[in-house]
Amino acid sequence: MSSSHCLGETQERAEAQQVAADVPAIWTRMQLRACVALADGVREIRGEGGEVDDKIPPLCTPIMRVGRRALLNLAQIGDHAELILSDEAYVAQHPHQPEGFKQHPLAEEIVPLWQELQSYLNRNMDWLDAKIDERFAARQAAGEPDPIYRSWIFQPMEVRAARYAKST
Repeated sequence: MSSSHCLGETQERAEAQQVAADVPAIWTRMQLRACVALADGVREIRGEGGEVDDKIPPLCTPIMRVGRRALLNLAQIGDHAELILSDEAYVAQHPHQPEGFKQHPLAEEIVPLWQELQSYLNRNMDWLDAKIDERFAARQAAGEPDPIYRSWIFQPMEVRAARYAKST
């Protein structure tokens, strides 16, 4: 066996050990990013749904706070585009969290908050859709611009399905 072959195997083994050591950090960053993404979507729900239902903002605000804390955590660890792409590539090849991996405390905190909001939205979606449509029609009749956002969750199912079909 040549010394260059042994050196190559040693480097591969060292790289594999480094990746194995990074796995908890990868999954932690992915959870924090998921919290941020969820909070951003909830921000849209709060903006649009909160215009017609005063029960929505108090359900959304705690989720948005957790999302901000997750964003601060990511900033503290120096999250950046190359790291995000590297983590996503790893997770695409290894889609299951390692056995015994503990959820990040912010991920644990955001889940029940999201479930509470989702439950409320599911129970009230028909009413909310009608109220949001009324608000849109009133804006249109008054010559006001449509809001900058139109959260996908309040769009008719056919529109959501069509948008999803185009993106795949």
